[in-house]
Amino acid sequence: MCSAIVLALTGCAGGTGENHRKVPLPEKNLEGWVMPLDQFFETDRQSLAGDYAENLLMKPCMNDAGFEWEPPWRDLQAKGSPSVKEIGISIFNLSLAEQFGYGFGPSQDWTTIDQRAWVARAKELWTPAWQEPWEKCLKAARKVLPLSRNTQTANVLYSDAGEAARQRGDVKAAAAAWRKCMQPAGVPDLPEWPYGMPSQSISDKYDIDVAQRHDPSEEEIALAVMDANCRDSSGYSKTAYDAEWEEQVKLLNEHADELVADKAASNDYWARSMKVIDEYAPSRPAG
Repeated sequence: MCSAIVLALTGCAGGTGENHRKVPLPEKNLEGWVMPLDQFFETDRQSLAGDYAENLLMKPCMNDAGFEWEPPWRDLQAKGSPSVKEIGISIFNLSLAEQFGYGFGPSQDWTTIDQRAWVARAKELWTPAWQEPWEKCLKAARKVLPLSRNTQTANVLYSDAGEAARQRGDVKAAAAAWRKCMQPAGVPDLPEWPYGMPSQSISDKYDIDVAQRHDPSEEEIALAVMDANCRDSSGYSKTAYDAEWEEQVKLLNEHADELVADKAASNDYWARSMKVIDEYAPSRPAG
């Protein structure tokens, strides 16, 4: 008998280990780099909810230990960066290059004054004297809100699919064509693969930290646009996308049962986290 899973699936796994599930695939979207395995990741919103709930549960314990611990209200509906899929994987395309160069587009998340102050305060508190009570309080919080089981299958398979795609001859040829297209840019440490951009010399020259928002110069944007155009004109973007899609479909078919179980566990943890947040979160600030 099949378990009731909150996903549009049909069929049960046979006893021979052969997968008979029919997992619907998303619509292809090269610009957004949409992939078959995306649906099985824990989303950033789910991850943030778990972190937020833990911090709220830790508050009385940390305060009793003599540390100021006041997690501010957090907007879990805030829009993330357009440069990052909602599952936390960055993307790069011509439109993004034209706007943000090699940096990330702006995110509504963690942008309020209270949230920035909270992050700064947490960094200040990170001392040897603080670590022991913090670990104790975190342990106590996780007794109230137990973690879900390990749900990293999608991450591992995503990486495996990418590596398998890069081993294909058509993808290697497209990467070589991209590199030839980029030669006129004169990048001294031009990588063999587009995903190696921005290279270290480019990051240093334009002070790029892809994890932080920055204001790109016209020169950086011009290089990023050239890069994006070379990925398209060389055929790399489409070739790599189609190859990775095919590899992901293979792995999804082989591991569907485990992926579905992982997603159910993630959804359960997210639901439990939201109950904690609903009960303990401070009021939304005015304005």
